[in-house]
Amino acid sequence: MDFVPIHMALLHTGDVLLFSGDQADINNASAGKCRLWHPETGRVTTLALSRNLFCAGHCFLSDGRLLAAGGTTHGFPGRSGADKDLHTFMPPVVGDDRGDGGGGGPGDDAGRGTGGGTGGGDSGGGGSGGGSGGDAGGGSGGGGIGDGPGSGGIGDGPGSGPVLNIAGLQPLGSHTGGWQRHADMDDRRWYPTCTTLPDGKALIVSGVRRWWFAGLPRLSGRVNKTQEIFDPDTNRLSPPQHFLDDVGLYPFVHVLPGGYLFVHYRDTTRLRDLHRNRWLPQTFHTVPVNSDGSRGTHTYDGTGACAVLPLDADGNDPHKPGVVRILLVGGSTDAKPSSGSPATDVAQVFEFVRERPQESGWRATARLHHRRFMSDATLLPNGQVLVSGGAGRGRQGHSHNGVREAELFDPADETFGRAAEAAVDRLYHSTALLMPDARVLQAGSTGHEWPADADSEANDLSLELYTPPYCRHDAPVPHGPRIRRAPSTLGYATRVTVETPDADSVVSVALLRTGSVTHTLNMDQRCVMLPIVSRTSEALTVTTPRDGWVAPPGPYMLFLIAAEGCVSHGAFVRFDAPAAAVDISPTRVNFGATPVGEVATRTVTLRNSGRDTLTLTVSEPEGGFAWDAFSITVRAGEERDVTIHFAPLGPGTHAALLRITTSAPNLPQLEVPIHGEGMQGPQPH
Repeated sequence: MDFVPIHMALLHTGDVLLFSGDQADINNASAGKCRLWHPETGRVTTLALSRNLFCAGHCFLSDGRLLAAGGTTHGFPGRSGADKDLHTFMPPVVGDDRGDGGGGGPGDDAGRGTGGGTGGGDSGGGGSGGGSGGDAGGGSGGGGIGDGPGSGGIGDGPGSGPVLNIAGLQPLGSHTGGWQRHADMDDRRWYPTCTTLPDGKALIVSGVRRWWFAGLPRLSGRVNKTQEIFDPDTNRLSPPQHFLDDVGLYPFVHVLPGGYLFVHYRDTTRLRDLHRNRWLPQTFHTVPVNSDGSRGTHTYDGTGACAVLPLDADGNDPHKPGVVRILLVGGSTDAKPSSGSPATDVAQVFEFVRERPQESGWRATARLHHRRFMSDATLLPNGQVLVSGGAGRGRQGHSHNGVREAELFDPADETFGRAAEAAVDRLYHSTALLMPDARVLQAGSTGHEWPADADSEANDLSLELYTPPYCRHDAPVPHGPRIRRAPSTLGYATRVTVETPDADSVVSVALLRTGSVTHTLNMDQRCVMLPIVSRTSEALTVTTPRDGWVAPPGPYMLFLIAAEGCVSHGAFVRFDAPAAAVDISPTRVNFGATPVGEVATRTVTLRNSGRDTLTLTVSEPEGGFAWDAFSITVRAGEERDVTIHFAPLGPGTHAALLRITTSAPNLPQLEVPIHGEGMQGPQPH
């Protein structure tokens, strides 16, 4: 690359979007840099970007566009400011006149090609050469990474193989690709967080108005307290509403199954009930990272890395039913980090208890092998998490002791295993993304000190690929099972067929959302393990996630995993925003032990979370339980409660299904399992 790609996103075309401000002209609000890297060829395409999106926030929309909010109006030295910009990006149709570099030289033992010719076409494409991979790389390299004027590519070890791009994933409407600017946000945001919601809209929060400006001290350093919501159907923002008084910069914001929003800043976590638009009163704090009981910080400017661990199709943790786990690794031991602050090796898990959110909380898990902050946590198709990059000391922009050895977190036993070492330090402004070939792309770094000159030796412009252990060459299918065909668009809670000649070898199917990362934040990152309900020798049938709370609308990759652990190349699929959707809370009812002769009561809430008005029909009661059967019209956003009574006449187990049908032809019948145990009470004398 010819610049540090501070922002990086995997597009549904299989290309990688890289963008930032122009570091040589960082004070210019109208100067940005943008490139497309084509993994299959190693070529680079230059794209126009007329605004400075340095330190924006971003996430993918349901139609495959990337939303970018905020950026920089002016930068260093001595002053920094935000802007109100709002952009979307859709992959353009790229021609072939992109130039072609020469061949690469031999690779080293890490599988990195040392050659890579200079590109030259009209669109500034880079070299396509790449060296042969070395022993650790596991084979010959594919394309090198050229950057137009530069040389030197990175071979890709075992070879990238085919990327399965589904033709049905095309821009919606008349948008032909590239960047498109929309009406400004209500206020300025620098270092904001963007998160895709279950209805396909995007939540925008936080962001500082100005970092420091001597002429306006009252506005300097103030974090935006409001939220705005972008609607991709209209390309418009909602009026701003109050979010939180103190949320810090680049907070971690994740959608959780069951209707909640997870928000973490510094050492504090809050949960928001999005159905009722209210915060839970509880405040959850991270575990201590120091012997004196202090907790340090885990967001800017001593940020750790945060990811929702894999879910099943119903939105539960496969290893802990009824719970969603969020992993948080590293961070700073100081609440207000300095250049000498030690990072922490503490890793912890937030357990979100779906039926009793107020009982959620943080707990410690196994420690990291290295102290680190500014690292990336990348979800992998086998359910593990790659923790890579970062530094052992300092704060963001002023760090020391780069950590090159990656670590693999296993959710099954919550332990960390040692992984490969990177070729260079990946520090401030570095990024990491899961690729369609199931490897992880790492990019850039602005070194130990920021700001630095554009040509500073501290700036690392390279891209590097990490090959996980599941890319084995001694397995019956060296590069994993093959996907012959997959649906381009998926619906929720439906069965779909994936054609594969290797169906007999597949033991699991994983759905991973395409990544969009900056400053370690990858808020839409999601891994859902899909149950296999039937198979033939040539195909698998799987059940998709139940709703957008489990898998928010937008682009995903579908992977097949073989018994030997090998992983297929990903097939690009997409969930559209649902026109009709019903949220159910809770999703199951358990009365537990109820004494004979007494009456217990529970409530199930049905909410129309789609855009269309629906008729909801509730089935007749059964199984020893009582509720009112009804049919009612419910407008978008409205709720209806179903009150269930349990009055056991004798001891024993009772079970029933509350069935809900809707007027929407694309929505399946919804079911709520109900269980209760009749318990014989004390006998009268």
